Amino acid sequence: MKRSVYSLVLSDDVIEAIDNMAYSLGTSRSNLINQILAEKVSLITPEKRMDNIFSQIEKLMFEECYQIQERQSDSLMYIRSSIKYKYRPTVRYSVELFRNSSDGIGQLKVTFRTQNQMLLKLIDGFFNLWTDLESTYLNDRISSLIEVGRFTRVFTSTSSDIGVAISEYIHTFDTALKQYFNNPNDISSIKDTYEKYLSNGITII
Repeated sequence: MKRSVYSLVLSDDVIEAIDNMAYSLGTSRSNLINQILAEKVSLITPEKRMDNIFSQIEKLMFEECYQIQERQSDSLMYIRSSIKYKYRPTVRYSVELFRNSSDGIGQLKVTFRTQNQMLLKLIDGFFNLWTDLESTYLNDRISSLIEVGRFTRVFTSTSSDIGVAISEYIHTFDTALKQYFNNPNDISSIKDTYEKYLSNGITII
């Protein structure tokens, strides 16, 4: 949605109230005024669209007992999940939504904060296994990147329920990840988990 600069004459009291509200919401004065005006004329802005998606993800992931962190950005949210392993690692799912749909819907970053080389090797083993599964079943229609202790996956096509689709993907990924940490050699269980996810219909790619 294109943005331009406009000159408006507003009351100082109104601006003070807007600034206070914008600060409490973690946004800018211009963005908040834009949102208020858009709601008044029943127009869905990119910010409102992202907020609706994040609210849906937050509700669904909270019901699955994930740790949802307070949002500090209009386009970004963080979700945490713990892994049963001797190093007690925590995995963080970072969901970023793009304003420009030509770049895709958004992306998921999965990261671990650890310097333990044994753990990093195990993590990268799962990332490679997951990427191989997606490449096999989705015919290389995905865009992903593996770095040390980090996996990035771009979402480019989706159903109308974006929040549901992203939540399902994260939940399936997290379930398979925990299966892998429980037994890295039990590839068949991880494969079954992924196939079950696909059997419900590919809702996001």
